[in-house]
Amino acid sequence: MIRSETILRVLYAHTDMMGVVNNARYLEYFEAGRNDLLRNLGMPYTELEKETLDCQLLRLLQNLFTRQSTMIC
Repeated sequence: MIRSETILRVLYAHTDMMGVVNNARYLEYFEAGRNDLLRNLGMPYTELEKETLDCQLLRLLQNLFTRQSTMIC
């Protein structure tokens, strides 16, 4: 299994009055992690775009709602 860790600072503007992150921001955080993982594997996202091997974010959304939130490229 390939593992990667990305540390992000949550902006105050992305939280509600109780300090909870807005759900809409989760995909942005996932995207940051995905980019870091690909970069660490030596496959920058820009190179994948050149080869038209773009990951499908819509498939992530589908899996997210079926509790199978895995990155599919």
